[in-house]
Amino acid sequence: MMGWRDAGDAWGARAWDWALLQEPLNANSFDVLHRLTGVGPGVRLLDMACGSGLALQRAEARGAVCHGIDASQALLDVAALRAPNAALQCGDMADLPYGDESFDAVTVVNGVQYGSDDVLRETARVLRSGGRFAMAFWSDPLDFTAYFRALTACSPPAPSTALKLTDRGVAEGLVEGAGLEVIERGEHDVMALYRSMQDAIDALLSSGPAWGAINHSGAEPVRSAVSDAVAPFADPHSGRIVMRAKMGHLVARKL
Repeated sequence: MMGWRDAGDAWGARAWDWALLQEPLNANSFDVLHRLTGVGPGVRLLDMACGSGLALQRAEARGAVCHGIDASQALLDVAALRAPNAALQCGDMADLPYGDESFDAVTVVNGVQYGSDDVLRETARVLRSGGRFAMAFWSDPLDFTAYFRALTACSPPAPSTALKLTDRGVAEGLVEGAGLEVIERGEHDVMALYRSMQDAIDALLSSGPAWGAINHSGAEPVRSAVSDAVAPFADPHSGRIVMRAKMGHLVARKL
């Protein structure tokens, strides 16, 4: 399993492509988590794995007092433009640089697949009593299934430490093991809109796992595999591409 600095390098390698083309896929997830954690005026929010700051931008619009932490300084540089009032930190989610009970709400989207026990313990530590934690994770990739298969075929063997959060009881056990009480689990829709095949490929190659696949198999084989995976979703007249998926979410409270 790569360390947090290596992960930051992977996710930050194409920071602007991620920010402009791919992070909007998570917009509905951000809104769902903010609603479920009561993000609003004066709420002290920590967004972990905050990436290029789209979630923080939306939380600031709700009036929250925002903090964000991510392993990639390149992504945080974009986040600083999107959410200029947020306090941003480059660091390790398993060793949060905040005091005990600093936040009313903590959120994370696709950020706890590895090293999660330490991350959740730290989450519980910095969350105030009665505060809420919410996370979102891939539930059913639907249109993205072929894309993930293409990346897997081009990547080195996945670490055995990856958690299958889609399996019932896995996410719940993770959260409860950190001393948090699960209060809701559900599922919501997400959608990616790409103007062209080129935009779709640039978007889908901007993730950390895509960076790993490129390093393992080379840029052209990965681009070709991703292009084949995306092609069925291209409109033959406009060239625009729409891809849909489902995300799971889980909400917990600190007792």
